[in-house]
Amino acid sequence: MGRSVTDLLATLQELEHLGVGFVSITEALDLTTPAGHAMAGLLALFAAFEREILGERIRAGLAYARKNGKRLGRWLTAAPSATQIRKLFRARR
Repeated sequence: MGRSVTDLLATLQELEHLGVGFVSITEALDLTTPAGHAMAGLLALFAAFEREILGERIRAGLAYARKNGKRLGRWLTAAPSATQIRKLFRARR
């Protein structure tokens, strides 16, 4: 719930409009109170921050791999060698 701060706030407002309160028993978090609203905003903010940091780490890792000559992407298929494969297969018979 709440992949972004705006998404979380919109969801909480919609729940409130429907007369539904969100209380997480395992996290002891009551989002029906002002303190709960603030905590939800902080949690969503840190989740968004962590997603951005993760994206930066991935891009840095890919750049590092490219710089060191690592081949990225899908493995090559046998398509470029198809004619040679067929020739060898026929020769086997």
